[in-house]
Amino acid sequence: SRTVEPEVLMESLFKLSDLEVRFPINMNVLDATNTPRVMGLKACLQAFLDHRRDVLVRRAQWRIERVEKRLHLLEGLRIVFLNLDEVIRIVREEEQPKAVLIARFGLTEMQADYILDTRLRQLARIEEMAIENEYKALAEELAALQSLSSSPAKQWKQVGKDLEAVRKALISPRRTTIAEAVDSSAFAPVEAFIPREAITVILSERGWIRAAKGKVDDPSELKFKEGDSLAFLVPAFTTDKILVAASDGRIFTIGADKLASGRGHGEPLRLMIELDEKAEIVNLLAHQPGGKLLIASKAGYGFIAPEDDLLAQKRGGKQVLNGDMLAAIRVTGDHVATIG
Repeated sequence: SRTVEPEVLMESLFKLSDLEVRFPINMNVLDATNTPRVMGLKACLQAFLDHRRDVLVRRAQWRIERVEKRLHLLEGLRIVFLNLDEVIRIVREEEQPKAVLIARFGLTEMQADYILDTRLRQLARIEEMAIENEYKALAEELAALQSLSSSPAKQWKQVGKDLEAVRKALISPRRTTIAEAVDSSAFAPVEAFIPREAITVILSERGWIRAAKGKVDDPSELKFKEGDSLAFLVPAFTTDKILVAASDGRIFTIGADKLASGRGHGEPLRLMIELDEKAEIVNLLAHQPGGKLLIASKAGYGFIAPEDDLLAQKRGGKQVLNGDMLAAIRVTGDHVATIG
């Protein structure tokens, strides 16, 4: 229909077809403490962020240990540079050079071992500027790492930067989008897409139903199968719901657009609804939103029911009366009179 907005049409297609498929997810997981629990989407995302932060902190701690170790060794190299000739002499001449280095220069065992593991030629080539530059760079890195380890705010900021870097690394754009749920008012019923055309619903005595275009002015001109005749003639529109009241107390609903065209004899009503073989059609009428029907039984009981409550979504119809239905008549005006 040209009167339907494109956005409304798409939302309706998403809801009524496989263009959009929804499926439940049971996120029964093990959390960071290996405890089984059911998490929502928000909790799962938060757990992922917490994991990224934990990895960041552990990485920083690992790097801090190695930077501190290297700085400690560089402090030993500083002492070596200031006493290079004496250190070389001790390494060459002393029987216990490690103990002598520790006693003479106040080195630690780690520093002394590192110096002894270094070749004399490399010791002779030590440059003060290289030592100082490396020491300064590592000292600055250590300060930054320690600041990061002690500040949750800086940790979360770094996590954000890391995720942004990952996003930029993925060159192809995201194929799906995450957006707010569409307002249910944007959904249009199926009838909104059916052209509204005047028709006449024709039901024969033997249960053949069809729809003729426009208004039937002369019912006598209608053709039926041999031995069959007209039972009900109902003016309606293609967008209407047709109510079929049966003698077994059920009311069925058929979309007027689903009826066979007026050419030919139509099709058996029992192919469209699950009508009992012994049941007969009591009335046939077009549904009026907000209307009311008087339902009466052969036992003399009756009640008034809103038509909207009588609509059935299944082929089996809706059981509205226990017992044989005598009539299902539309209520007009404020009073209802029944004469038996």
